[in-house]
Amino acid sequence: MHSKNILGKINPYGNNAHDFFPPDGLDENNSFHLGTFNAVCGNLTAPSGRGSPFHSLGVLDQMNTHLAALGISNELITARGLRECEEATTLEVAEVGEDGREHLLVPLAAEAWRLLKTAARVDGIDLFIVSTFRSIDRQAEIVRRKLETGAAVESILTVCAPPGFSEHHTGRAVDLSTPGSRALEVEFDQTAAYVWLTEHAAEFGYYLSYPIGNPWGYQYEPWHWCFNDAQPIVQAGLPQKRGSPLT
Repeated sequence: MHSKNILGKINPYGNNAHDFFPPDGLDENNSFHLGTFNAVCGNLTAPSGRGSPFHSLGVLDQMNTHLAALGISNELITARGLRECEEATTLEVAEVGEDGREHLLVPLAAEAWRLLKTAARVDGIDLFIVSTFRSIDRQAEIVRRKLETGAAVESILTVCAPPGFSEHHTGRAVDLSTPGSRALEVEFDQTAAYVWLTEHAAEFGYYLSYPIGNPWGYQYEPWHWCFNDAQPIVQAGLPQKRGSPLT
C-alpha cells in the first residue's frame, strides 16, 4: 500500500458532515483515558496566540481566519478546553467504500484498521468505514453550513468541532458502521459490532473517542474511534451507553 502526500496530489477534503471534538477514550474496562489523545491532538496555548507544536504559521493563519469568519472566539475554545489537531499530510487508502469513495488514514492507522477489520470478520462481525480524514477547510465548510441554517454557534459546537480542532484532521479517526444499522446514529451501540469493538478495538490501538459525559461537552458518538499507539493513562470511568438516544 503506497502512502500519498495530500498536498497538491489528491483532494484533501473529508467525506462526511458529522464531527465531534475528541475527548480521550475508554478501554475494555470502561476506564477513561486522560491523555490518550495528547499524542494525537496538541494542547491549546494562550488564547491571544495559538502556538501548536503541530501547525505551521501558514496553517495557523488559515485556522484563525476560519475561526474568526465563523464567529468562534478564543474564549469559547479555551473555556471548552479544546485542543488543536494536526492536519495529516501523508495518507493512504485504508478502505474503498461501495460508492467508490477512498477513505484515507495515516499509514499506521490504516494498517491497524485493516488488522482490526480482519479480526472482526473472523469473529463474524462486519465493519466498514463511513468517514475518515477531513481537512481544516472542509471542517470550516461544515460549520458554515450549519450556521446558515440559523443554528447558534454554541449549539453547533456540541456536535461539530471547530476547524483546526477535529480529530479527523489527524488521519487517525474512523467513523464506523455495520450492515443493518443506520450510519452515524446512536443505535450503533446496540449492535454486535459495537460490543466487539468495546472488547477488542484497543488490541489494535483504537479507542472510543466520545463517551457519554465526556468533559469537552460533545455528544455521545459510539461509532467514532481513533487510533493511538501511545500507552494511555487510566484515570476514571465513564459509561459507554445511555438509556435513550440523543436528540
